[in-house]
Amino acid sequence: MRTQINSLYLFMIASFTVLVGCETVIDVELPPHEPRLVANGFFTQDSTWDVRVSESISYATDGRAPYVTDATVEIWRENNLLYTLDNIGGGRYRSDQQPEPETAYTIRIAAPGLDGIEGTSFIPPGGAIESISARFKDNQVSFESEIDFTVTIQDRPDSDDYYNIRVIAVGEREEAELEDGRNYAAWRDSSYTPIFTRDLAFTEDPLETERLNFFNDAFFTDELFQGRSYDLKFSIFPKIVDKLPIDTCRYYVQLLTVSEEFYFYQLTASQQRGTDQDPFSEPVDVFSNLTSGFGIFAGYHSQVLGATVQQQ
Repeated sequence: MRTQINSLYLFMIASFTVLVGCETVIDVELPPHEPRLVANGFFTQDSTWDVRVSESISYATDGRAPYVTDATVEIWRENNLLYTLDNIGGGRYRSDQQPEPETAYTIRIAAPGLDGIEGTSFIPPGGAIESISARFKDNQVSFESEIDFTVTIQDRPDSDDYYNIRVIAVGEREEAELEDGRNYAAWRDSSYTPIFTRDLAFTEDPLETERLNFFNDAFFTDELFQGRSYDLKFSIFPKIVDKLPIDTCRYYVQLLTVSEEFYFYQLTASQQRGTDQDPFSEPVDVFSNLTSGFGIFAGYHSQVLGATVQQQ
């Protein structure tokens, strides 16, 4: 009986070793990569033209895509050449001029040895923040403080609008000496603060309103409230830096009204970042509005208002 068991045991080990040792190497010949121009240019009426131009690289290539330093970057309006941007190095091209809102602009980029690219976008009219309400609240679950925001937005009628909302936390500290003799230097900092919300405007699935959604970049459309006033509700965790009390920071709400190109580029870029480490997910192609190349040329309108945070 023991001999049969030992024989079976040896057979199982031998079979397992053979299976584990089986490995098939398949050489896959990838098609040759044809470099294309890649451009990234976001524009608004409060800043000058600024575009970065690079060259696409193969998936099998490690490292950063090389910048294109000998491109010609032009801004057109209809059939009129408005500006040729200056090459300032590092693949960046700028001008001293500022775009105008509600005007369609076309970018055209050419570089030696590469197909030219072009794309069109505009700065949409801004959606208006009517009011901001902000209040401190103690979270009974995590024992952390929160700030609840209600931002009332007046949407434009007869128009499909795309938005992004952000909270900017600004902290400031004067130079001071502590009781133990240490000195705190003067300090000032500002940063975007992630938001969390159950607001239906941020999701297409009504069932997801039962779950908190966290956003570093909160994009949404006016599908829920087109042409009406809407109370957008969300919360943040207050920013605490060093020993600054949370109520010494100032908070500002920034509402971006973005072009359709801007919206879909950011949406797909975020989806790609969320799946690039998942071998079982479907690949996500990042939206581009540039013909014969990659990247984005898109306008947006920005409105920033301060928020007075009320104590609980």
